[in-house]
Amino acid sequence: MCRKSFFLFFFLSCWFCMRAQVSSLYFDRITMQNGLSNNKVNCIIRDQRGFMWFGTDDGLNRYDGHNFVVFQHKPGDSSTISGNVINDIVEDKEGVLWIATADGGLSRYDYRQSRAHQFKQYRHSPGDSNSIPVNMLNKLQLDQQGFLWIATSGVALLRFDRKQERFTEPVKHGTMTMLDIELDKTGMLWAGRVGGGMLKMNPRTLRYETEPVYDDLYAKLPHMAITSLFADDEKVWFGSWDKVLYCRSIVTGKETVFKQSADPYSFKNDEISCFTADERGRLWMGGRYGGLHVYDKVTDRFYNYRYDPAREGTISDNRINALYTDKNGVVRIGERDEVDV
Repeated sequence: MCRKSFFLFFFLSCWFCMRAQVSSLYFDRITMQNGLSNNKVNCIIRDQRGFMWFGTDDGLNRYDGHNFVVFQHKPGDSSTISGNVINDIVEDKEGVLWIATADGGLSRYDYRQSRAHQFKQYRHSPGDSNSIPVNMLNKLQLDQQGFLWIATSGVALLRFDRKQERFTEPVKHGTMTMLDIELDKTGMLWAGRVGGGMLKMNPRTLRYETEPVYDDLYAKLPHMAITSLFADDEKVWFGSWDKVLYCRSIVTGKETVFKQSADPYSFKNDEISCFTADERGRLWMGGRYGGLHVYDKVTDRFYNYRYDPAREGTISDNRINALYTDKNGVVRIGERDEVDV
């Protein structure tokens, strides 16, 4: 029998940068034994008050460093969170959390409200054209105007006016599943599509560009399905079903591909599911199959960290779902481990 268990890891040790040696990482873990509602962690943030929030496959978890408070959906109770499979969380300037679920649409959480009104649900209601058009949400982004953007499975991309509580669908053609969205330093919105390559939109004008070559879903093209996105000062980095790493210049559009070669410090081919960057600008990437990848842009070297049952302090599984760097430089990792019994 195959039993699946899931773990959340905290990166505890420092990064040791040595010219002639591979850097070392050490990990510790938090699991359901510590109070987590479910060990599959899909997203992580730290709010303005200092609480850590973990979105899992069975509820939203708030962590104060010692104890967990778990928020779960209760059918028929509008005062609870709208769903239990939490895919993403963002915090706005007012300290309100916006939560994307895969099974219940969007939720709003405001801790300043009375307990019965802290959560507000935005679930799809058949026949109600003002409700959110789909309940399966993948990623969230807040733009410079304060609009909330939502990558979905079913209606591509949504823009939510938080003041008027109105959803609009600016993308009307092409594939209707987007796995990730990202804002670059210029304020442009990038969206990774399944079967359609990249979409780039101006959030102010709602004008967008697609890549027409991807209209042929059977064409053999690179990054036909984009799984994750991350923007630094110069480039947009993205993972793909191709199991190689891409980056595209924000200014010129020039694309670079990283793949495995004879160089021991090359990228170990993997489908990247999430990104973060540390305070020194190194790029951290969670792989679907190959563990944790770290890219040092200064040395142009990739480092790969995988589960090793013979060593204490390694990651517990080679599938990583979430990465987050807090203000103290601590990288937190949500990952999955499969154990055969």
